[in-house]
Amino acid sequence: YFRIGTKYGRTMYVYGYPRRLYTGWLSGLINIDQVLDISMFIYPVDTAIVLKNLRKKVTQLEADMAINAEKGKTRKEAALQDAEELRDELQVGSERFFRYGLYVTIYGDSLEELGYVQHSIETFFGQMLVYSKTASSQQEQGLNSTVPQMSDQLQIRRNMNTGAVSTSFPFTSADLTQEN
Repeated sequence: YFRIGTKYGRTMYVYGYPRRLYTGWLSGLINIDQVLDISMFIYPVDTAIVLKNLRKKVTQLEADMAINAEKGKTRKEAALQDAEELRDELQVGSERFFRYGLYVTIYGDSLEELGYVQHSIETFFGQMLVYSKTASSQQEQGLNSTVPQMSDQLQIRRNMNTGAVSTSFPFTSADLTQEN
């Protein structure tokens, strides 16, 4: 946590999302009866780069599935299907790919109140299968990322597409967004 004057604060970041998010999913957080700052950072990614890397990942998933089938292990059909659907939608232009960061800074008059507010936020997120963590060793960067200065100092982002599908299949951010 950090302290500003008589107030305590803590910044949390979201690191995990369900397969789908729906319009208005943050309305409960925005309307909560607590003092907090919310920051969202959206970074568009060039579709050509994503398609190139997605093609490689689909090939890798297909190879992994063939190897696992020979060994009798669990298959990754859902991941392959998600990847192929995303690739098809990106190719026709019905989807766009981006990196997304969501940070929440909460405040309280005491550490106990701060803990209560954090528990409320985590419960809200948990009900939607959205997972958050405290930016424990980066509270200064977290605060700077949520005050209105448009500076993403935490740089904790997830791959998303406009259909509000997080890339829960086994791709890291670097897998789909970096040019090789």
